[in-house]
Amino acid sequence: MPKLREIFDLPEQVHQGDFVLRLTDGLSAPAETVRDYIATPQLVKCFDQALGVVKGAIDSRMSKGAYLHGSFGSGKSHFMAILSLVLRGDAAARGKPELAPVVSKHNGWTQGKKFLVVPFHMINAETLESALFSGYAELTARLHPDAPSPGFYQSEGMLNDAQKLRTQMGDEVFFRTLNGAAGAASGGGWGRVTQTWAAARFEAALKVPPGSPERFKLVGALTRAFYGSVSHLSASQREMYTSLDEGLSAMSHHAKDLGYDGIILFLDEFILWLASRAADVAWIAREGQKVAKLVESSNADRPTPIISFMARQRDLRELVGEHMPGAEQLSFADTLQYWEARFDKVNLEDRNLPEIAKKRLLRTRGPAEDALLKGAINKLLGSQPEVLQTLLTRDGDQQMLQDLYPFTPALIQTLIAVSSMLQRERTALKLMQQMLVDKADALEIGDVIPVGDLFDVIADGDEPFTHGIKLFFEQAKQLWRRRLLPILETQHGVAWEDIESGKADFKKAAALQNDARLLKTLVLAALVPEVEALKNLTPTKLAALNHGTIRTPVPGSEGITVLTKLKRWAGQAGEIKIADDSPNPIVSVEVAKVDTDAILANAMVFDTQGNRQAEVRQLITDGLGLADAGSSLLPPEMEISWRGSRRAAEILFGNVREQSFDTLKGREGTWRILVDFPFDHQPEHGPQDDVAKINGFLNEGRVGRSMVWLPSFLSPNTQDQLGRLVVINFVLRGNNLDQYASQLSQTDREQARVLLTNQRDQLRQFIRNCLYTAYGLNSVAQEALDPAQTVDEHYFSLDPSLVLRPPVAANFKDAFEKLAEQALDYEFPAHPHFDAEPRPIAVKRLADLMVLAAQKPAHRVELEASLRDDAKRIAPRLDLAEVGEAALQLRDDWSQHFARQIAQQAGREPTVTDLRRWLDLPDRRGLREDLQDLVILTWLAKSNRSLYRFGQPFKGEIGNVPNECEVREQPLPTVVEWDKATKLAGEMLDPAMSTLYRSAPGLVEFSRAARKRVADTAAHLLNYLRVVDQLMTLVQTDVVATGEPALRKLGATRLRDWFAAMESCSSEIDLVNMVSRLDFSAEEIAEAKAVLGGVQTLARVEAKHYLVNSVRSIAGGSSEFAPRANQILESLAHAVLRYEYVDGLQVAVVQFERDAGTLMADVANRATPPSPQPQPASEPGMKAPQKIEYTRLTKTDALKTLADARMLLEELGEISVDIQIVIREQE
Repeated sequence: MPKLREIFDLPEQVHQGDFVLRLTDGLSAPAETVRDYIATPQLVKCFDQALGVVKGAIDSRMSKGAYLHGSFGSGKSHFMAILSLVLRGDAAARGKPELAPVVSKHNGWTQGKKFLVVPFHMINAETLESALFSGYAELTARLHPDAPSPGFYQSEGMLNDAQKLRTQMGDEVFFRTLNGAAGAASGGGWGRVTQTWAAARFEAALKVPPGSPERFKLVGALTRAFYGSVSHLSASQREMYTSLDEGLSAMSHHAKDLGYDGIILFLDEFILWLASRAADVAWIAREGQKVAKLVESSNADRPTPIISFMARQRDLRELVGEHMPGAEQLSFADTLQYWEARFDKVNLEDRNLPEIAKKRLLRTRGPAEDALLKGAINKLLGSQPEVLQTLLTRDGDQQMLQDLYPFTPALIQTLIAVSSMLQRERTALKLMQQMLVDKADALEIGDVIPVGDLFDVIADGDEPFTHGIKLFFEQAKQLWRRRLLPILETQHGVAWEDIESGKADFKKAAALQNDARLLKTLVLAALVPEVEALKNLTPTKLAALNHGTIRTPVPGSEGITVLTKLKRWAGQAGEIKIADDSPNPIVSVEVAKVDTDAILANAMVFDTQGNRQAEVRQLITDGLGLADAGSSLLPPEMEISWRGSRRAAEILFGNVREQSFDTLKGREGTWRILVDFPFDHQPEHGPQDDVAKINGFLNEGRVGRSMVWLPSFLSPNTQDQLGRLVVINFVLRGNNLDQYASQLSQTDREQARVLLTNQRDQLRQFIRNCLYTAYGLNSVAQEALDPAQTVDEHYFSLDPSLVLRPPVAANFKDAFEKLAEQALDYEFPAHPHFDAEPRPIAVKRLADLMVLAAQKPAHRVELEASLRDDAKRIAPRLDLAEVGEAALQLRDDWSQHFARQIAQQAGREPTVTDLRRWLDLPDRRGLREDLQDLVILTWLAKSNRSLYRFGQPFKGEIGNVPNECEVREQPLPTVVEWDKATKLAGEMLDPAMSTLYRSAPGLVEFSRAARKRVADTAAHLLNYLRVVDQLMTLVQTDVVATGEPALRKLGATRLRDWFAAMESCSSEIDLVNMVSRLDFSAEEIAEAKAVLGGVQTLARVEAKHYLVNSVRSIAGGSSEFAPRANQILESLAHAVLRYEYVDGLQVAVVQFERDAGTLMADVANRATPPSPQPQPASEPGMKAPQKIEYTRLTKTDALKTLADARMLLEELGEISVDIQIVIREQE
């Protein structure tokens, strides 16, 4: 393909003044200025706006001002030069075709007007007055040599007074006095001749411009002769200007006298002039405040309007941000912001540059070359959309790209921003020409100039104009030259000096230069981070900005390649920052002055083989999500989810060739993965020695539950990087940095910590990526390996029957899981594939549902919505049931399977151990224990079998199905017997027993519940019978009197006999049959429920014999209390004889004791009335005492009386109380 020089008309070299126009130079060469100017449509509008500002001033006869706003290279000086020529009436300028509409529009008011156009190049001016007034004076002196000098000098008043004094004194006296003072000052001699003043010389001196030598002499002579009070000022000081207000007024009057209609002040490089003194805050404040005086002043006497145009650049803080060192020096722009509203703004937009560049810089050699160019551009426009969008930026479009080729809008945006930081000579067009010439013989048509190449153009030559940014710019260049470039030189094996001198190998040079463009782009982004093209750089964006630099087999994967490169470099330079581990992270460089290499050099003793092994182990275990494998004596275990089941594999790190065969074998029950290191502490050994160790194990016929993971060895350079990571980790640990960087200030130490932390993070990721390749996970970092120490096979099984497949994995965790999965697939090929791990609580609930379904006639059960998902996930995978949306139907798979196994052992009933073993036939399933329990319990229920442990029925449940349990086939009662038994048991023993199904589990549960009730109740029932017998004996006479049968004792006796019969049943079916044959009436059932419901309480009921005897004594007498006593005894006798559900025994006894006590108290009170007692004597200060007395109260009445007394005492105030209690207790 043709080179750029064959397409474009380019010079051989770039000269210092190319594309640099000073306004004053432009006006002195109007023909060339007009010829080279490109008036774009936007610039034509700017001319119209600028002429409008002038017109406004002329019409209103008031001073006006406008900023010419634009970036460096936008053509502000050239614009002002053309505008000056138009206002001067220059025919070439007015005749420029593009400006014809504007010139025509403004002809009406410009014709006949005379404008004094005064250009100013502000650089090196001391003050605004000195720049304006000296420039105006020089121009008017040149244009009007006979005109008087402007009246803005301080000496003007002295000279006017001197002329008046000459008239008053006369020439003879005036010149004698003037010459006399001059002679005295010279000291006599020849000096008197040279200092003689006469009329002719005096008048000539008045006419020379201010600042000329002759005028200085005249001012000096006048001072000595007539104005001694200002003799301490030098002649130059007395020639200084008046204030800006007064001087502008004098300028306006002076121009009026010369016949001008307006003064046009063009202040070129105005903002650059302020920026050059940005560090002098006082100067900035003083000069900045003068700007407003150009348009408004305390002295408004300006007969000729003054129109000021000031060149103003973009606020550089928009490019470098607020936090870059030196950015605070750009705050001078805030000084001008206050006056913003007083000035118009003529905006020379950056989008003019493409058209200007196309016409002035990017001219093709001819039609043939133009056709080739268009074809190449069309191909470029067909690039990937993401790349094209990056190159175009938000403000660019395809037409702009066509106009700028081989530049891109992104490059131009960056170029404008960077050139804005530099001195005046580094304009955009000049930089573009420099890059074109540099690439003219190297870049082929179709390629674009990478953004990174801009760094080379700006790195040498002009410097930023503020001290702070200058230092930052220098640090950025040093970062490239001293930190980043050496990394690339080492990587590619070529020196930059050899590339520049043409001595380097072409391929090596090209590889280094391509990589350099990426890093240089990052440095540019650090210089102007707020520029859109460089903001939030990612590897993909970095590749697009340097389109064509990174070439990959798969289009669109350039970002991956760039990220890999950056991670490698970031491990060696902490200044390179990668935001995160995402596929396309934000990347950047930090410009810093701290040398971290010097810090690390002090700690290199910590770089040992053992520490390198520990670092590799840590990186791998971190990737597995495990604690450091070196922190425990036992190898760590990694849990994995395999086929929806949680399993664990053991991980052991070590040099395989040094391991014993026992270590290689592993241990039963757990798979072991032995991981070797990608280097050997003895250089003479390599991975082939590890392979030989494995083969020796297998050749002896050994079998192990182990897998070995062998890596290829890292290259010496990569091992050095690993060692660097070891040292960085050590330095960053605790307070080590303070020790190894003690020569640095605290601030620099903190910056060093930040840089080292970033370098550690990036280096760790780089080493991790190298390990991925070393361990066979990918081939991305092949250059990180030692070609002489690689292995073709990384994965070895120490069980010959297990053939491992290389895992397809992106990281160590995935690889470990896939290796463990292969081992588990081999060991348990029949394990079900669960979608998710079965939850233990779900397994328990499902077991209850399965057992219930097994007891249903059709083995089908309704399915609750809350259990539906778990049932669908578990039951079909275990071949237990088919699960629909509303119901679960058991399958026969396990019934058939276990039947076959039982048949093979000659009818011997199996144990749970047998069942668990049969679960792994014909292929091993390796089910979790609770899932084994689920299968076993479901089969037991479905096949009417029961568990027996130590000869007793055992109710198994999830998590409690002991291996020693025997399995027995369970005969079942008839349906009639079952229904009768469960109905009666449910009514008399436990309501839940009525819901049991006729099945082996139901039969076992019936027996368990019945026997448990007997065991819990029998003793209490016997005690209850004893209580009944005692009460019947106690009230025997009264019982006979009632004539009622002893129903209570009959009911209790029958319950006791029933319980005894149940205890005597030898089998579950006998128990059911016995219960089914019982014939209880409704009253007996009700009695049984009442007694069994409160048997513990009834067994403790006791009536006091003395109370019964006392009441019986009263009943046998003839007192008025006898009938009442008989009634009390009859009530107790009825309760003892009747059923419990009719007359509760405990309530009856309590009521008897209450009634008997009241009766006895009444009898006692009537029999022994209390004798009157004398009232206690009153005590001093106390009321007469009150006495309350009760005798022979029952326990209940006594407690009630005490309660009443307490209430009475609480209501009284301060009192004293006498208390005497007599208690009589029966022996």
